[in-house]
Parts: sequence; structure tokens; C-alpha cells
Amino acid sequence: MNAGRAADATFTAYSSRLQLLVVTAGVLPLVVIGAVSLPLLPGAPLAARLIGLVILAPLLTWLAINVRLVFFRKPIIEVDGEGLLWRRWSRKRIGWDAVQRWQAKRHMGIAFVTLWLHQPSEYRSTTIHRLLAPANKWLGMGDVTLNAGGTNRSFEELAAAIGRYAPPPELPEDPRLARRLLAAREKRGRAAGS
Repeated sequence: MNAGRAADATFTAYSSRLQLLVVTAGVLPLVVIGAVSLPLLPGAPLAARLIGLVILAPLLTWLAINVRLVFFRKPIIEVDGEGLLWRRWSRKRIGWDAVQRWQAKRHMGIAFVTLWLHQPSEYRSTTIHRLLAPANKWLGMGDVTLNAGGTNRSFEELAAAIGRYAPPPELPEDPRLARRLLAAREKRGRAAGS
């Protein structure tokens, strides 16, 4: 394969500054009102003020992440023949040989790609996503769960890129179903090759 075709095959998704600015502008007034109202209510019980801080802390964290992403120039997601690099997860590329299986899922109307890894401990998140990973697993997601939200690419493009390189799901035990699935994969491979 020549270098031009290899470069074309790489899927890259950058931060969508417009999406991030619109969402940030929508949430910013709530954060400002919350931050201003806490000190202005000296008569409020301490428990109410602490609850307000607990609600405000994740919003401030999320806002800081969004502001950082507006100025981030590197691709957020890269998918190629070597593996997946999702910079919001870590700076370490997840090679396709580390992926046991993958699946496109929906939760609360949002589409995700979720990956189950052979050795999840080798690819732990180095960002705030490590705090969300246990909740995602509890919801039936895999070890790494990502979507295209906040990027300049669609979920369909992301899922197609991962489907192009990630290992296919295991064949079912029923030989008839396995033959049908293999035939469908071969047909799809021929269609993609032409």
C-alpha cells in the first residue's frame, strides 16, 4: 500500500470548536449563577451550601475540559491499521491485538463504540475518564467507551473506521449461523475491495 492510500485510510477526529463553544455558552450561566449564589446565601444551612458545591464541582471540571479542548490542535481520535488513539482516554495507542471485541451501543439516545480488551489493566485511562469507567462497565459497556460528540466527525464515520480495522466478533457456536456470518463478512470484504 502506498503512503497516500495509508494516509487516506487514517480516521482523525478533531475538536469541533463550534459545538464546544455552543455547549459551553449554554452551561456557563448556570455555573456563574451557582458560583455567585453560594457565597450570597450566608443564612443558608451549611448542608445546602455543601450540596451546592458538590453539584458545582463537576460542572466546573467539565467546563475546564471543554475550554481546554477549544484550544487543542491535535486530533482527539485517531483510528488506523495500528490501533486506536483516543487522547481523552490516554496518550497510549490501543493496538488491535489488544482488542477482544467491540460493539456499537446506544444509551439514553447517545451512540457509543465500546471496546472490550484482553488486558484492560495495560490500557487504563490517564484522564478523568478513569472515574467514569466503572459506571460505564456497570451500564454494560466495555473497558473503553467513546463517541464522536464534540468532534468534527460523525458517529457513523467513527464506527465505520473501527469496523474497518478492529477484529470481527467471534463466530457463533451454531455452524449454520457461523457459515452465514462468514459469507456476509466475505461479501462485505469483496465490496470494500472494489
